Amino acid sequence: MKKPCWSWISRLCARASTVVLAVAAMPAQAQIFTVLHSFTGSDGATPYAGLVRDAEGNLYGTTSGGGAYSHGTAFKLNKQRKLTVLHSFNSDDGAFPTGQLIRDSRGNLYGTAFQGGIADYGVVFKLNPAGKQTTLYRFTGGGGRREPLCRLTSGRERQPLRHYAKGWRRESFRSRF
Repeated sequence: MKKPCWSWISRLCARASTVVLAVAAMPAQAQIFTVLHSFTGSDGATPYAGLVRDAEGNLYGTTSGGGAYSHGTAFKLNKQRKLTVLHSFNSDDGAFPTGQLIRDSRGNLYGTAFQGGIADYGVVFKLNPAGKQTTLYRFTGGGGRREPLCRLTSGRERQPLRHYAKGWRRESFRSRF
C-alpha cells in the first residue's frame, strides 16, 4: 500500500522545526546602535532610502518629508555628525524623494522624487556638490511611467527592475543624465 503524500511533508516539517530550534538556541550577538542625527522637520523628516558615502566618509541621503517646503530634503552628514541640507524640494522640482541617491565620480548626486514636477508624477534630479538642483526628467504618466519609488542605477547595471506606483516592469530606460 502506498503511503499518503502528507507523510513525507510531515517528516520534512519535523526536520525543519529541529533546524529552526537549533538556530534559535544559539546565543545572539549584542548589537550597538548609535543615533547619528535626529531630524527636526526643518532639516527633513522621514528618511526612507539608504545612504551613500563619499571617500571622505560623508553620508548623503534624502528625507521624504520636512524641509523648507515640507516636500523633503537632500542632505549631507559629515563625520562630526553635522547635517547640512543641500536642497529642500518645493514640488516644482520634485516632492517626496524615496529612492537612494547615486553618486558619480565628480561628486554629483542623482535621485528620484516620487511626486512633483509638471504633472505631479515625479522627477529625476541631479544635485551638484554645492547643492544646486537640476531636474533631468519629468514623468508625465505616459506608458505607465510615473511616481518612481526606487533608486536610479549606473550605466554598468543592465536592464534593472524599476518600480512605479502601477507595478513592476523590466525596462532598459537608457536615457543618459
